[in-house]
Amino acid sequence: MSFSFIIPVHNGMPYLKECVKSILAQSCADFEIIILENKSTDGTAEYLRTLAAHPKIKIIPSEKLLSIEDNWKRILTVPKRPYMIITGADDSYEKDYLVSIKQMIEKHPQCSIYRTNMNMIDKDSRKTAKSVIAETINIYTYLTGRLRHTYFETMAGYTIRSKDYEAIDGIDCVHRLMHTDDKLIMQLISNSYMAVSPEHNANYRAHAGSESGTPNQEESLKGFFYFFRWIASTKDSELIRIVKDNLPFHLKQIVRFFKPEVLERHKEIYSLFNISPNTVKDIHICLASDNNYVPFMTTAMVSALKSADEDELLHFYILCDHISWKEKDTISQLKEIKKCEIHFIDMNIDLFNDFPSGGSHISNVTYFRYKIPELFPQIDKIIWLDCDTIVKNSLWELYSTDLTHSPLAAVEDVGYTYWRTKIPHFWHTGFYINAGVMLINCRIWRQEHAGKMLMEYTEKHAADISIGDQDVINAVFKGRIKELDFKWNVQDSFLRAYPERNFNPRKEDIKMAATRPCIIHYTSERKPWNRRKCALNKEWFRYNALAPKAYRKSRLLIQLFDHKFWKFFGIQFKRAL
Repeated sequence: MSFSFIIPVHNGMPYLKECVKSILAQSCADFEIIILENKSTDGTAEYLRTLAAHPKIKIIPSEKLLSIEDNWKRILTVPKRPYMIITGADDSYEKDYLVSIKQMIEKHPQCSIYRTNMNMIDKDSRKTAKSVIAETINIYTYLTGRLRHTYFETMAGYTIRSKDYEAIDGIDCVHRLMHTDDKLIMQLISNSYMAVSPEHNANYRAHAGSESGTPNQEESLKGFFYFFRWIASTKDSELIRIVKDNLPFHLKQIVRFFKPEVLERHKEIYSLFNISPNTVKDIHICLASDNNYVPFMTTAMVSALKSADEDELLHFYILCDHISWKEKDTISQLKEIKKCEIHFIDMNIDLFNDFPSGGSHISNVTYFRYKIPELFPQIDKIIWLDCDTIVKNSLWELYSTDLTHSPLAAVEDVGYTYWRTKIPHFWHTGFYINAGVMLINCRIWRQEHAGKMLMEYTEKHAADISIGDQDVINAVFKGRIKELDFKWNVQDSFLRAYPERNFNPRKEDIKMAATRPCIIHYTSERKPWNRRKCALNKEWFRYNALAPKAYRKSRLLIQLFDHKFWKFFGIQFKRAL
């Protein structure tokens, strides 16, 4: 298993020295460096002459000054080892980069492309951002990540099977054009999938001034159209759907790179995918609360609104247990944050008073969700959110989940998976969900009269129920629940090295989700608003600060009154919290 680092370079000083040094320092020695020199005038050529005798380095000069595209095309013509790494002069690698790559190749021998996760480093060598992605990625996940700007666009850190690179004819567009790398990566991923190391072994070094990556306006516009026309030409319905769902968001994110008139020209691509600039994506969300939980429910709603894309319209349906009109008026102020619809549905809690409680921190208000499909006959699917959640990303990806044959989709309850091995009355076996975040197929629930089934099961098995309606939902729909990515319900047990997380066979996926949560769920009795030490409590307070003034909580007061000093004397300040 041997590797070729290939560096096309024109005027790469002073960064080229660091690049070459980092490669030569690799702990795995089975590699060569091929430098495609392109008539440099900044001292690069002189530096390369000092490397000419090195046994691991081949320097291939050009006879004339080539365009970036033509210099990169030379990669196809040079003899290479079985695996190749295309490297910019400003890329550098940690010493165990190839060790990680070899481990991935051994684990995923069928892949065409491999990569490490990546640290982004600014010109002063301060780490500024980190790309964190899953171990295996298909072409659809990759495109979604790129358009949602959760993956970085750079070839640094990618290792490619050389014969597969040649089979697709390599890069066929100017390297600096936007999305050129994406087309190449997606073509290689389409052979199988991309394997990703959990280690951070490749560093990309950004620079000041014109080298910061700010693209040439006209060339990038060409690359933009080139890439999306290629996607359209594949006639892959799923790729096209992903573009339709995420292109408006993508254009919003790249606005900082372009003059307004150039950005407007980008929107011409809408016609290729039959996207209307005025398209609205409706997302239906249901929550339930009594008067006491209104501040926390409102914070969850604020987070969903702040995380929504411009073209998304959120429809909130609040199942109310004696929420006053004053509180309803205050909640309605959220429309000032972002246009949305808020509907209040008064419920009769007496129907559920005799049902078993889910715990001291769980109200029987959660049983209201049994009635959701009956309450909203016009809605085919709806997202359920517990009030102790915050939303960190657009909910459209979650809402778009295919539920054709499933009554709901949810995330595994990692705590239950562990504790049922320790506590006898945790009697559920198999896949068991946390019901705090669910995507409900209202159509199937109505067809099957699921509300009635859930009520009857609760009445019949009340003595066996330990976690309220969550137990019931798991029992009634057992074997039919679609599993969601952990990122859609990052629970307390994800966030520290609890035994629950380490016990789980998918603990690496859980750790990954904890670094990139789309929804954070404060599942235990330890909430941000009542405990000084609560994982990710800063995230909650960030959104709570945007809630109506009456619902804002003071993090400082919570830190003061929840201090162990008072507990030592048996003093509690519940009202202050």
